[in-house]
Amino acid sequence: MILSDKKIIFLPIFRTIRLVNLIILYHLGESELIRYEIRSMKRDLRAAEKGCRIERLVFSRVTRIPAGRAVHRAKQWDKIKGLCHSIRQDIFEQQILHIFDFTAWIESQVLKVPLAEVMRTNLKTIAT
Repeated sequence: MILSDKKIIFLPIFRTIRLVNLIILYHLGESELIRYEIRSMKRDLRAAEKGCRIERLVFSRVTRIPAGRAVHRAKQWDKIKGLCHSIRQDIFEQQILHIFDFTAWIESQVLKVPLAEVMRTNLKTIAT
């Protein structure tokens, strides 16, 4: 094996797969498995020296009960919009965002907008 077992957890593709798995568990409503997976991922991330802001953001989203009314969702999005923007600018986090844009997924979940629409809007913003 080229990489030892400890180093593989820091690869962007491995981190992405684990986060996508967490999102799938969230949509399936598997709260016990989510808690177990988050504990496991946090143990692995303690050794990480860089990155892992995306993980923390996804952890907070999948453990939070969604806001009901549009006003509450807008306030919730205003609180995390700056964090999502700074994550998009972080060179270490961009490695994962090139595979899957978790910040767009967070935005789509908070605002209850289709993911495709959020990604389309983000691409237009980048192009201009």
